[in-house]
Parts: sequence; structure tokens; C-alpha cells
Amino acid sequence: MSVDFFVSLLYGHLLVVAAAITDLAIGNTVRPWLVATTIAVLLPLTLLWYRLAVVATDEWAGAVRATVNLGRHPLAAALGRTVPDGTEEERTMWHLVSDLVRTGCHPGQTALDTYRSTPEETGARGKPVPTQPTSPAARPFPAADDTSPRQGRVFEI
Repeated sequence: MSVDFFVSLLYGHLLVVAAAITDLAIGNTVRPWLVATTIAVLLPLTLLWYRLAVVATDEWAGAVRATVNLGRHPLAAALGRTVPDGTEEERTMWHLVSDLVRTGCHPGQTALDTYRSTPEETGARGKPVPTQPTSPAARPFPAADDTSPRQGRVFEI
């Protein structure tokens, strides 16, 4: 909300400055000193509003990061996946999940099987329940025909 507020102030003041410059250019002003003062005061304020909008964007980014971090494990559980311990391995998992969503299921897409939830992690209704990340040793090894990038092979889509 604060980003929108400062951006609105920025553009609002720029519109007032443009109207004041137009008014001075036409020459119909009753008090030209007041219009010139308005221009002189509002132009530096637009720089302040821009800077405050940029600072407020940092707060916004922090809120988005927190939302994503809180939703990773429930989303993985809902997709029947277990979030790996390592950051790079987790990035690989999410990349594979997004490829699956974007392109659909194809034969030979077995790289994602590495991150599949085990039956013990599945609830009574068949829905995966959120769990803490398991160690890499607890997950099954990928099949021999796995085209996972971690094994140095190219993942075919």
C-alpha cells in the first residue's frame, strides 16, 4: 500500500507541475509567482516520493519472500513431493515441478520421482501431509534411465 501511495504522490505532483508550466506558458496566470513557487516546491518533492517508493518496495519484497518461504512445504506436500534439505537440490526440484506443470507429463520424466512423498507421509485420505525435509539418504535413488541434471545428463522435455 505504501508503494502505491508514494507512486500516486509522484505522478500527482508531476501532473500539477505540468499544469503549472502550461499555465505559465499560456500567460493567463493571475499570480505567476505562486505558480513558479509551486513548480519549485513540487519538483524536488517528486524525487523524495520516488526514493520513498523504492524504499517501500524493499518492505514489499520481504513480505513476498516470507510468503513464499512459508508456503513451500505445504505446496510440496499438496503436490505429493518432499522438499529436499539442500538449497540447490530444492531449486532443482521446483524447476522440475514447474517444467511438469508447463509442459505436461511425458514418458521419460522420471527425474521428479526422486522427490516423491513416501506412503508413510500420506494422510488417511490419500492427501500428502506436510513433513519436515528428509535427508537425501532417506529418498530412493533415481532409476537408471533418469535424465536428471544432477547426473550430468540433459533433461529432455
